Amino acid sequence: MPGEITQEAINLALGSAGLAATGAVAAQIVAAVFTGKREKKKAEAEERRWQIESDVKRRDRNLDHKLDLFARFLSTAESVYQDMAWGTQITDDEFHEYQPRLQQLRELSEEIGIIAPETYKHTNHVLTLIGRMLKIKTPFLSPPIKTRADQEAIEEAEQRVTRMIRLTRAAFRSYVSHQPLDWPEKDLKELGLL
Repeated sequence: MPGEITQEAINLALGSAGLAATGAVAAQIVAAVFTGKREKKKAEAEERRWQIESDVKRRDRNLDHKLDLFARFLSTAESVYQDMAWGTQITDDEFHEYQPRLQQLRELSEEIGIIAPETYKHTNHVLTLIGRMLKIKTPFLSPPIKTRADQEAIEEAEQRVTRMIRLTRAAFRSYVSHQPLDWPEKDLKELGLL
């Protein structure tokens, strides 16, 4: 009869509805997979960006600390050197007055060695040369200054300390700017760094 709904029409309608529902569910599953992948990539990119920013901030903080250490080391080394260079001999009292400043130099050198090991040999060499200069100029550590050769030895020690402090400044500058150390090879050999 016309207009009558037959079992066959119902089955056909249910089958079509089932296929349409299955297609819709499959489409949502595929869309969810692609959305998940996109969100995962977005989250990974965000995490990488955060990590890079965090590393940059950490490097900036460390750089400020390193610059402060470098400046304090150079300032203390130059101050000790200038005080020692004034006279020909250092008295016992002066020798003992230098000890806290020399200890401060040692501590700064060790801290620099930990956070900027590339520059440690320079700071350590400055300490060694200042120690030699102190030994030469202190009567109870070495024979008294009597001859012109003794005076020349002092002047040579002073010049070596001056050059080493300048070289250390250049090494610090090189370290901070990520540029190679531009220093004559002859001087490096003469100072015992090559």
